[in-house]
Amino acid sequence: MRSAAQPCLTLAAAFLAMWCATAGAAQPPRPMTDAELRAEFAKRWAAVLIKRDEVFAKEWPFAQASTITQHPRPRRTEEYDRFVALGPRVVHILVEEIAMGNDALVPPLVEITKWKYGIDHARGGALMGGNHSLPLRAEDLRKEVVDWWKSRPETPARFEKEFKRWKEVNRERPMVLEVQQKIYDNQRKLILTETTKTELGRAYDRLREFGIDALPVIVEKIKAGEYDLLPLFGELTDGIGANYGGTLPERAEYVLSGLKGNGENWWYLLPPVSAAKLKEDKR
Repeated sequence: MRSAAQPCLTLAAAFLAMWCATAGAAQPPRPMTDAELRAEFAKRWAAVLIKRDEVFAKEWPFAQASTITQHPRPRRTEEYDRFVALGPRVVHILVEEIAMGNDALVPPLVEITKWKYGIDHARGGALMGGNHSLPLRAEDLRKEVVDWWKSRPETPARFEKEFKRWKEVNRERPMVLEVQQKIYDNQRKLILTETTKTELGRAYDRLREFGIDALPVIVEKIKAGEYDLLPLFGELTDGIGANYGGTLPERAEYVLSGLKGNGENWWYLLPPVSAAKLKEDKR
């Protein structure tokens, strides 16, 4: 029996210890049963909503309580960060809840998966009511989340198609993804700075849109010597190996070192599609 003098390691401390033990490689959190995971999900999300309501009440002390439900998205708080820290292992629960109408869970889904929604490629890949624009209609957003989840088995083939396009335009060095243009008025005063994506930048964005679901494919390509994908790997893993020096092969060996001994079951991989019940909201 554990004595009071031997306190349990927190999840963060345990994660840090495992990280150090494998030269900085990411490790899977302690496995939970699905029931335990759902209970922890509900507990942490309830804390997020309580804090959201507290913050709203302080900012709008004379607003009616019902007004909160009109602005359901949570704020960036300590409680929200703890919820997002549950990571990819709860994505199937997020999808279930969103499909049932809980739109407030879309921001955590996007933050965890780094998946880009609401992108209209017919109009040059612009975000049409997506992550960085006006919100889509609730029912359209739910449908897009469900469609994304169900189509995930197609990710490797779809990524391969976009990767070939990337390779066709990725011929110059250095790799320039965007350029800036400064516009001055007649008095030579700077009035506008515009940033424009290059053709290579647009192709890169198409790869990034897949989010962490594409990581298994990216890993295999880096192993095969496609070192130009190292920046994308860093973005999708919150910077793993981004500042590591050395040659490209040395960087690749460093960022992939966590695979050894882990059965390539990284902490950021998504659960299988079959895990989601997807009882969609029929209202």
